[in-house]
Amino acid sequence: MILCLIALIGCREDDDVISSDELTVTNISVSVEDSVYVVLSGDYKKSESFTFTYADDWVVTGFKDSLFTISQKSGKAGDNTITISAKDYNCSDTLCTTTFSVTPVNKNDIEKINVCVLQKPAFGLDEMNIQVSPEGDTLHLKFNTDIEINESLIFVGNDFMMEKSTIEGNNIEIIIKPNVTDKIIHGAFCITMKDNDGKLIHSGFCNIEQPTMSSVSKDMYTEDGKVTRLLSHTRGKGIPIVIMGDGFLDVDITSGRYRSATKKAADAIFDRYPMSCLKDYFDIYEVTAVSHNNYFSDLSSTAFGCRYADRRTIDSHWGKIVDYACKAIDENRLKDAVILTLLNDSVYAGSCMMHSECEVSDIPSGWSIACLPVGDSNFEYTINHEVVGHGFAKLADEYIEFEGEIPYDEIEYTKTYQSYGFYRNLSFSNDVTKSYWAKLAADSRYAHEKLGCYEGGRYYPKGVWRPTDDSVMNGFVECFNAIGRLMIYKRCMNIAYGDKWKFDYEDFVNFEKANAQMYASSSKAKTRSASKKHLGSCVRIVESPKISQ
Repeated sequence: MILCLIALIGCREDDDVISSDELTVTNISVSVEDSVYVVLSGDYKKSESFTFTYADDWVVTGFKDSLFTISQKSGKAGDNTITISAKDYNCSDTLCTTTFSVTPVNKNDIEKINVCVLQKPAFGLDEMNIQVSPEGDTLHLKFNTDIEINESLIFVGNDFMMEKSTIEGNNIEIIIKPNVTDKIIHGAFCITMKDNDGKLIHSGFCNIEQPTMSSVSKDMYTEDGKVTRLLSHTRGKGIPIVIMGDGFLDVDITSGRYRSATKKAADAIFDRYPMSCLKDYFDIYEVTAVSHNNYFSDLSSTAFGCRYADRRTIDSHWGKIVDYACKAIDENRLKDAVILTLLNDSVYAGSCMMHSECEVSDIPSGWSIACLPVGDSNFEYTINHEVVGHGFAKLADEYIEFEGEIPYDEIEYTKTYQSYGFYRNLSFSNDVTKSYWAKLAADSRYAHEKLGCYEGGRYYPKGVWRPTDDSVMNGFVECFNAIGRLMIYKRCMNIAYGDKWKFDYEDFVNFEKANAQMYASSSKAKTRSASKKHLGSCVRIVESPKISQ
């Protein structure tokens, strides 16, 4: 809808007509899918009208008069005209909108007219968000307006950033001082003018961000794209994990700080069972990535464009992340890879994007990208949740975020991916014999784990069941539950030995027996704070990605 409204600005068609057996609408600003879109100038003195013919008396419904006025709210059958005006200039940088309907009084079979009113900004700058150089900068901007003005425009800004500003016609020049502080400066400016009546009008605010000298890379290329192997497999053919960073400067790489972050991540991946007993099957690669800035905002420039989204999830340019991973591994190994992108930050956040091969199988396949900050106090837990649980084993979240019963389309979606080997730690029945962990639950050797069907999972409290009350995929605890460990084991052996390896349940049980001490130490580890909020809906799946985005 927003894209549609933006596209409508300036698209006036004076002779558009909507007609049916009972009504005709003419002289409207824009017509889209039997709705009337009236586009007003940012100047409140300029009105717009539309004319319609009704075979019945009519009334306006749903009109809110906080921003706009209309010439009449009811009328008789026949030809009618409604004139719409704004109450004031639109001094924001976005559209002002309202909607209402023209509805027949008596005949229910006559179509009602849905009207959307849009008022353009009084005037706008060609850029509303700008990052300037730490050394200072000169900005050359343009603005546009359809208002008749009487006095020259006046610039209003932040004196601590601005050295000088001039306005000539529709052109603005602003000279920004160097940032000699040790902090990133966030500022804003607007422009003002007077109309012929002496009324003051201002624009929306243009946001300016100025980094410090210490938050910018000096050399973007020398240290970028280098590959170092941090771990080599001694069993199987090698399972690739590629680690890279976002928001790290060139100096972070030359000083060893980047390496410290990637090694910290590599150690965390294998710090608990069963990964602690499968380390010999993995290859870990570091790929350096130099960012222009070492912080994350709407204006900062980092190697992979990571940004914090809703509910502490992370968006990124995943196509570029995949390209960098391919500097370390051949594309034919990509489907087996987990790619970890470390944000040079300390907030609690994390996301995992999983690629699916969409092949019916008991063992999932496809690469994944996990993104998380390296400095969070829950780093080791988040690594295991995002990288091992989601990224490698393709497990679902077991925690609850929303209310009510899981929607039908979510169930069908999840079942489809379960047929590909994903999300095997969920069931849509409270009968444990119908779950993917039925054999484990029936095995007396696993009785101590209390496997069953615990209601709640995949963000909903009802209509979906998880195998244990708690696990890495649910709360801040140190251990994976039995089905989680089984999926980690399965995928590890399948990649390491290929088609010649066939799953045998007793082999898995024997693997667990041989490493019982490791598992026991993990399960007795201290549980983390239960009051910590979970990441929200942090998993996404893509099916047919392009290597470059």
